[in-house]
Amino acid sequence: MRKINIFVEVGSHKMQFERLLKEIDTCIENGLNAKIFAQTGYTKYKPKNYSSKPFISEKEFIKRIKQADLVIGHAGAGNIISVLTQKKPLVIVPRKVELKEHTDSHQTELAKILAKEGKCIAVFDEKELKTAIEHALTMKTEVKKERMTLEKQINSFIVKLENKV
Repeated sequence: MRKINIFVEVGSHKMQFERLLKEIDTCIENGLNAKIFAQTGYTKYKPKNYSSKPFISEKEFIKRIKQADLVIGHAGAGNIISVLTQKKPLVIVPRKVELKEHTDSHQTELAKILAKEGKCIAVFDEKELKTAIEHALTMKTEVKKERMTLEKQINSFIVKLENKV
């Protein structure tokens, strides 16, 4: 069986996001047959079972999305738009304010909405990640709106959330 190619990204937010990267290691240790590369940002955790770099160029970011069978990432609007535009399956693990991974909960709200619309699989408990990966690989990803429309919708949602805070 061919190894699936997974791109993991945590973005460039300066708060730690070790939870996702550690769970990827756990998934591999529990039999996930995948070739994984992660963009780890400012997170200090060093993956044990897969390749990583803290930061990559936008060109490399897009190249890795295109080459991936699946993308796993935080619920940042920029990466979501990039992945959906490339019509790749997407698993979102939102950063949590209560774990000091972000300054507010907009990623959780965005993940809930996108999952409800069938745009991604949202994982709110990282222990469910391996199951989500397996499910995502069977999904057909279809983006019905062009990039600008989707970008406007996501930006509008973020502005509404910010106004509530």
